Amino acid sequence: MLGLKPTTTTILLVATSPMRRTVVAQQLEALGYSVLILSDEQLLADIKQVGHYDLLVVDLTGGDAQQKLTLSAYVAELMAKGTPVLMLTSDQPSDARTWTHETLNYRIGAALRNRNAADVLSERRVRYEGLHILDPETALFSRRYFDAIFPAEIERARRMHQPLTLLLIDIANGAPQPIHAWQAVSATLLTGLRQTDMLVRFNLAMVLALLPATESALARAVANRLLKSIEMLQLDDAIRLQINIGIATFPQHGSTPEALLSTVQHAMD
Repeated sequence: MLGLKPTTTTILLVATSPMRRTVVAQQLEALGYSVLILSDEQLLADIKQVGHYDLLVVDLTGGDAQQKLTLSAYVAELMAKGTPVLMLTSDQPSDARTWTHETLNYRIGAALRNRNAADVLSERRVRYEGLHILDPETALFSRRYFDAIFPAEIERARRMHQPLTLLLIDIANGAPQPIHAWQAVSATLLTGLRQTDMLVRFNLAMVLALLPATESALARAVANRLLKSIEMLQLDDAIRLQINIGIATFPQHGSTPEALLSTVQHAMD
């Protein structure tokens, strides 16, 4: 059985105010992100020199006005080229601590969901290259891999006295969709869930999400957010994704893999 560690999202932080740079970096690290920080002298010159990062976070609060204008213009250029960027700004430097963890994490998630679908899936294929555990079309985990590890996930939840929830997401009302639609949905789901969550190509028309340490109420909120994100996808006019999501939680709706899978499939009816 393969034991895969969740990957870390790397954020490149640029801020025109030293105070903001310190505070935002601390918040990002507290949320579990890996943070790369550029100092004042590096604001522009070294952004291109930084290797891999998942999101550029730019804070324009405080600092020199000309510096902010220059940085904003450069960031606009990066965004036009497809770089995922989150802009943070406030009129008052004293507001340096106004970004709550929840608000910041939500905005980061929204920014990451704007990444190019092809890039997201390509990065994932490289990450798991040679392990033969991904569905080739969607880059989600394969049903075979899920079936192999699901009993262990149930046992872990039982041992830790934690809930575990399954979301069964029907993106096509039972009918397969073109590959580019699947890829757009896969990228949206992958960037819209936690790194500890697992996404599986359940069958030709459905995706299964396994959410560890997640109770039913939170899972419903997650399902609603995912549904809205998928419905907002810009696909061909001929493609209309009609989403239906079933929910089942351990141990509330079943205490075995078979019981939970049966319950979540019946929840689709």
